[in-house]
Amino acid sequence: MSIKTFWTILIKILGIWLILASLSVLSSAFWLIPWDTPFAEYILAIIVIIVLTLAIYGIILWLFVFKSSCIIDKLRLDKGFTEEK
Repeated sequence: MSIKTFWTILIKILGIWLILASLSVLSSAFWLIPWDTPFAEYILAIIVIIVLTLAIYGIILWLFVFKSSCIIDKLRLDKGFTEEK
């Protein structure tokens, strides 16, 4: 296995683990919405925060799972290792 393959597998596993962990964060954030409050600004603010959080998690998922080679190239994770055949 080459070092690039190792980093690709590790980054994809981390991305999937992060998304699974985010499910608990988002489910608890949904229960923070005060549905019985007369102030619509609070409900709207919390919904906007939840949507922004979903967008950030979506970008992270896309980068880690589908564009892991871009992360490896930008961080130069495959440089400085000797290639053993």
